[in-house]
Amino acid sequence: MGPGSETGSARGRVIIRRMMMKRLGLSLVLLMSLLLLSVGVAWAGPGSVRGTVYLDVNQNGQRDEGEVGVPGVYVTISAGEYSHTYYTGDDGTYAPIPLPGGMWHITLHLPQGYKATTPTELDVYLPEGEAALGNDFGIYGSGQIQYPYGIGGGAPSTLPQTGTPEGAQLPLVGLLLLGLGVIILVGTPLALQPIRLRQR
Repeated sequence: MGPGSETGSARGRVIIRRMMMKRLGLSLVLLMSLLLLSVGVAWAGPGSVRGTVYLDVNQNGQRDEGEVGVPGVYVTISAGEYSHTYYTGDDGTYAPIPLPGGMWHITLHLPQGYKATTPTELDVYLPEGEAALGNDFGIYGSGQIQYPYGIGGGAPSTLPQTGTPEGAQLPLVGLLLLGLGVIILVGTPLALQPIRLRQR
């Protein structure tokens, strides 16, 4: 076997090594994109159940213009073994952390000195990854609501002034990761296509 054969064999090994490295790199990129997609789906999947507890001044069971939200009122969200109690924010709204899709039961806990002008329990279907809005409760009375008033059974989850919990931004992060995963998954093979053409 001559020097030319040895040189050709060495070049062949180098080419094979380079091809294996590129395939390994592509495999790692695809694995990362699939990981981002799975994390994105997990974070973007949950939705939220939202509503307002308002002061129904005319007691007609509907929220009319000028009827303000009532802060510090407890609302329980439950389904199966899951049950958690929140209290409304300064604008009377409640919105628990992102929830998976399905049927959810909402219970209003009336403050002392108030009566309900709407049903105090609601069954709400939450589509996966969406928001079920308008689950409002009307109350009327003259009692002073301590913020928050106590119902026992442990401390509730607190909401900031908007009534939206800090965990509500997770679906947005999930959508961003989902988009990044799609870009990597689709863009990487397209970016490597010219290299493959040149190799041929």
